[in-house]
This record gives sequence, C-alpha cells and structure tokens, in this order.
Amino acid sequence: MVVELGSAKVLSRDFINMNIGDVIALDNDVDDEMAISVGGITKFMGVPGVVKGNKAVKLTRVIPRAGSSKVDPVMPEIEKAEQN
Repeated sequence: MVVELGSAKVLSRDFINMNIGDVIALDNDVDDEMAISVGGITKFMGVPGVVKGNKAVKLTRVIPRAGSSKVDPVMPEIEKAEQN
C-alpha cells in the first residue's frame, strides 16, 4: 500500500543542492484527501491522522473500478467499526 501525500516539481539544480532539514512544499493542503494505491492502482482516498501515537490514514471513499459508476463511501463502515 502506498499513500501519496502530494507532489512537487523541483528543478534539477535545487534537487542537487538539497540538504537535510530542507523543506519541499507540496501541491496540496494538509486537509486534502490523499490517494491510496494498492499494487500501483489507486483504490481509495483518505485523510491523514494519528492513532495511538502512530501516523495513520482514515479511508474516506472507495475509487470505483474501471467501467463501474458506483462510488462506495466507506465512512459509515469505518465509523461502525470504531464503535465496536
């Protein structure tokens, strides 16, 4: 599973001169949904969070398969599981 936080375009000369502690500005906001891929295919969208001190991603929706028009929100299932 891969969670894409965002992307940025960096010039070659800037990349070569990067040092520890440098900050790369991404093209999205902190609250934006992130793409979650499995086997190189985006399957879900989610938002960042923390669970018991660990970084986490909360799934917000399922990306429909090619040829399917159905969008499956996963929030009700996640909230139901959290209550148990």
